[in-house]
Amino acid sequence: MRRHIHFFLVFITLACVGFVFNSYWSAIFPRNRLSITQVFPDLTHSLQHSPKPTSESQVGSPILSSSFLPEGYNFNKDQALTLYQLELCKAAKYGPKNGALDCPDPVCLGCITREYIERAEGVQNSLKDAELREARESLIHRWFPEHGSTVVVVGANKHFERFVFNFECALRSRVLNSTDKLLLVAADEVIYKHAKARGIKVMNPVDLGIPQIEEENHPFEDSLILLIAAAHELISMGYNVVMQDADVVWIKSPLWIFDQPTLKAIDMHFQLAATWDARGVANTAFIMARSTNRTLLFLKTLLKVSCIIYWQHDDQIVWNTMLRHYAFDQLNWQTLPRRYGSKSMNEGGGQFLDLHTKDGKDGTASWIDEGTVVLHATEDRKEEKLRLTGNWFLREDERCDSSVR
Repeated sequence: MRRHIHFFLVFITLACVGFVFNSYWSAIFPRNRLSITQVFPDLTHSLQHSPKPTSESQVGSPILSSSFLPEGYNFNKDQALTLYQLELCKAAKYGPKNGALDCPDPVCLGCITREYIERAEGVQNSLKDAELREARESLIHRWFPEHGSTVVVVGANKHFERFVFNFECALRSRVLNSTDKLLLVAADEVIYKHAKARGIKVMNPVDLGIPQIEEENHPFEDSLILLIAAAHELISMGYNVVMQDADVVWIKSPLWIFDQPTLKAIDMHFQLAATWDARGVANTAFIMARSTNRTLLFLKTLLKVSCIIYWQHDDQIVWNTMLRHYAFDQLNWQTLPRRYGSKSMNEGGGQFLDLHTKDGKDGTASWIDEGTVVLHATEDRKEEKLRLTGNWFLREDERCDSSVR
């Protein structure tokens, strides 16, 4: 009898523990999450009646366990998740706490000014404007006639134009055969006119919906959002895209990554950021985005919530918050290998990021060797860092210095 009572008490205890655990688990991971079939209702029928895919053009399902689109399913390029569906500020509470999106409103809108919302909507509306879109697509087809090729997109305003021109000169001086792939998305009329005079393929900010203001300092966030908009449009047209900051320099061409057979299942490659806070490990200074429907859905959604970038004055925290979001669990992304300089160089502000893995030991940049692929000058004194390491190619008269290799 005593044994039966003992077993009964153990059973009751375990049942109570299970109930408490289940309640706690449900609070953290609610079951009423938005399913992909709620967002894309026509998927249910397609998934139940889908023969095996037969062509590579079907690769890139939005958020599905399969890497292939069901035959007959037409992905709507205008579909995107919204702030109300994602609840990013609520989702941020379950990720890294340091530097996380902090707003009592689950959808973040309660903390974002109307000016920021309207500025972001200007870009979104330009993508919907049939006349503007036709003009941009005509330019893109003329500039990049090879369908499915790669476009290297840089977004910048007038304050970063010297870095854009330095990058262009680096491509020429190192004969990386990529100058014809370069596209500048200008955030103001000044850099637009100067880049056009140099013969760089450049998009006018007006054509991408950014309202021009008379202030001396144009918002830096404009260039971040225009970069996303341009990449989204290019990917929707079938191009692979390299998205990068103006202060990035190539030592070698990284474009082989798009052609590597073992990497073709990866939607996006990011330079690694060695941080463990909410800004995340995906460094948005250098991104390689493959033309798939998963990438397209992610970028379209990122553009839809881009008012948060104005609010945060930073894009990396928004990218990484979305990359951690359960809605994009099946977006295939990875970080590229990197290495740090020595501790003394970092303390002097001379940190560089690249795609190699071997540390330098002598406090210099001697670790920039034949294995280095891409360098990103971080923090301040960017031009000085690039000069000191032999990666500045722009002369004072703004012509390319052919003596630098």
